[in-house]
Amino acid sequence: MNTTPQACCEGTALETHDLGARLHVALDNLFHQKKPADREAVCCHDITHNQWTLLQMLADTDSEPLPMGVIARRMRLTPSGVTRCADPLVERGLIERCMKEGDRRVCCLGLSEAGAALHAAISQDCAIEDGMLLDKFSPDEQEEIVRAIEKLARAAEELSS
Repeated sequence: MNTTPQACCEGTALETHDLGARLHVALDNLFHQKKPADREAVCCHDITHNQWTLLQMLADTDSEPLPMGVIARRMRLTPSGVTRCADPLVERGLIERCMKEGDRRVCCLGLSEAGAALHAAISQDCAIEDGMLLDKFSPDEQEEIVRAIEKLARAAEELSS
């Protein structure tokens, strides 16, 4: 058996790759199964998935409007793509455009009260659906699953920053 550092590292890299492949398949399967429920919760409010992503992003900013450039990077869209996504939400009064304080060249988007209410309603519908999924597990397993997914989400956010 070869126990050189290179062999150990290669084995670890291979194991990490295998776990990464398993994680990828599991997440794809989970998202594939969940998409219809989430899509139903979102589409019945006459918004697209990208518009829902935008509402979620703005809801997570503690009422602080976000610059369009930041939104574009996070959503992996062009600035014009964000504009096309945002325009119908602005027209419906769900989000508001404003200029960045101190730099009026920077356009920002913020969630309106109506947008916050819609976000809360859709989130509640999704939470009920996700709760039914968790009902398949014991209370201890539920907590373990949620903690692991929260930790995974934080790690993904750090990688994408």
